[in-house]
Amino acid sequence: MPLQPRFGDTNLYKSFIRTGVGVVDQTPQGTDHIQADDAAETPVSQNLLAGLIGVGVAFLCVIFPIVHFVTGPIAPGIGGFVAGTRTGASGDDIWIIGGTIGLGLAVILGIAAFIISAIVSGRPLPGISAIVSGVALVYGTLLGMVGASFGGRMGRTR
Repeated sequence: MPLQPRFGDTNLYKSFIRTGVGVVDQTPQGTDHIQADDAAETPVSQNLLAGLIGVGVAFLCVIFPIVHFVTGPIAPGIGGFVAGTRTGASGDDIWIIGGTIGLGLAVILGIAAFIISAIVSGRPLPGISAIVSGVALVYGTLLGMVGASFGGRMGRTR
């Protein structure tokens, strides 16, 4: 889709299309030039570390009394925001950070549900633990991805 021409603009029909590699400059003559993106890809290990930091932040949001009523339900989103801001997350980075947060919370809450069910009923109930882990995985991943998306946008603008 061409940009609107401006007075005195020599490239009246220039448009830019975003690709995975860079920006493609399309001109009416049919010549395409690829310009490299300024932001380099974030390594997976850095995203995993940011996701683990997000799990820690989410865990801290739930630990503190009274405040946990507000921060507890949105804790994965807060953790994802912190992790996304740290890495300037975009694209696949958001999936990795959100998945790490979801998996970390699923493990923590699954173990907690297993222990609590053993204390309350006298024997551990792995079915309850699996349900809690599954819900935590989906909820933590989705909210972590949303937080990482917003945090990544903030991290790239500063």
